Formats: sequence, C-alpha cells, structure tokens
Amino acid sequence: MANFPSHLKWLVIAATFAAHGAVAAQKGDQPRVFLLDVDHGGWNKKLSDPALRPAIDKIAREARGALKVEITSIVSKQTNPPSGDKHDYI
Repeated sequence: MANFPSHLKWLVIAATFAAHGAVAAQKGDQPRVFLLDVDHGGWNKKLSDPALRPAIDKIAREARGALKVEITSIVSKQTNPPSGDKHDYI
C-alpha cells in the first residue's frame, strides 16, 4: 500500500471494516427478515373504487382471454422450409 494515494488507503480500510461488519451481522442467530408492504400506495382502496371497477373488470377479462390462447412453437408448421429443418423461418 506504499504506492497508494492517501485517500485510497482510507477508502480501502473503510471498505474492509464495512464488509467485516456486514458479515458479522449475518452470522447472528436471528433469521434475516424482509418486509413486503403489500398495501404500499393504498392499492386496496384504489381497487375497491367504484369508478375504477369497469377498467379492472376489462383488464381481468382480457387476462383470462390471453390465458386461453394456444401457444405455438416455431416447429409447429404445416409445411417444412426448403432446408427441411423445421427450426428455420419461412
């Protein structure tokens, strides 16, 4: 570290201590817990708004319809390409 500028030495030392603290904090007996706030932004209130009900119903209908669409593959063609490989585009 003799060739490092002074400010970089302090940065490396600080990063080392910060990393050590983070690892030490994870070694505890307590489980790591993450909180997901499902009602962030008041979505439950917005979804129950009668003015939005027609739009929500339309989105739900379109989503149900999209689930019924048959998924096709590139290899499910009626005719083969000139190369004979069904993976080729026609």
